Amino acid sequence: MTFRIQYALGAALLAAAFGLTTPQANAQQGYKGTFNLPFETYWGGSVLEPGQYTVSVESPTMSMRVLRVTGNGGTATILTGPSELIDESSHGRLVLANINGTHAIQQFDVGGLGRSFTFTLPKAFHDKAVRAGHSTPATTTSIAVE
Repeated sequence: MTFRIQYALGAALLAAAFGLTTPQANAQQGYKGTFNLPFETYWGGSVLEPGQYTVSVESPTMSMRVLRVTGNGGTATILTGPSELIDESSHGRLVLANINGTHAIQQFDVGGLGRSFTFTLPKAFHDKAVRAGHSTPATTTSIAVE
C-alpha cells in the first residue's frame, strides 16, 4: 500500500512539474531579423564578410540564448550571456565598435524581445588594431536589424 501511495504521489509531482515548465517554455520566444554588413566584422569567434545576413535568437534558457547568423553561404553560432531589458519595438540594432577600420559587434538590441545583449570584443579584434599600430579609442556605428 505504501508503494502505491508513493508511486501516485511521485506521478502527481512529475505531472505538476511538467505543467509548470510548459508555460515557461512557451513564454521563451524567438526572434528573426535581417541586416546588411557593409564591411568585414568580428562577432564572437566568427568573422562575417560584407553582405546580407539573417539572425535568429533561440531561447534555451533565460540566462543564455543562442544566436544563429546565416549569410554568404555560412552559419555562425554565437552564445550570449545575460541580457538587459530594453523597451520593446519592431526593430533591432547592432552596435559595432570600430578601431581604424576593424569592426566588431559590441551590442545587439533585439527590440522584438525587449532585450539588449553586450559582447566582449574578441582578442583578434584588439590584436589586429595593435598590429596596425593604432591606439585610437574605438568609435561605434549602428546598423538596423529589420
